[in-house]
Amino acid sequence: MDILTTKDLAKRWQVGEQKIRDLVAQGKLVPIKLIKDFRFSLDYIEHIESLELEDIKTITLRDYANLKREIKTLKEENKKYKEKFEVIKSVI
Repeated sequence: MDILTTKDLAKRWQVGEQKIRDLVAQGKLVPIKLIKDFRFSLDYIEHIESLELEDIKTITLRDYANLKREIKTLKEENKKYKEKFEVIKSVI
């Protein structure tokens, strides 16, 4: 997993490091760990970057966690349907 520091992310987004810290404090950006500073998963940052600007303004830690849970549930459900489909296909 690639990890970005606050400094790395600030440079990537061309903002000050304080702006990154403010986004974390507002719950709009979720760090993966705190040592002396925040660390961010590159996958998470690329996901944030893929969102529309309006989506970024309103996404919160709770929203992100809910979306992750929903994706996991949908993947499990999809797997079950694929298994059922294979059973039906083998009978036909």
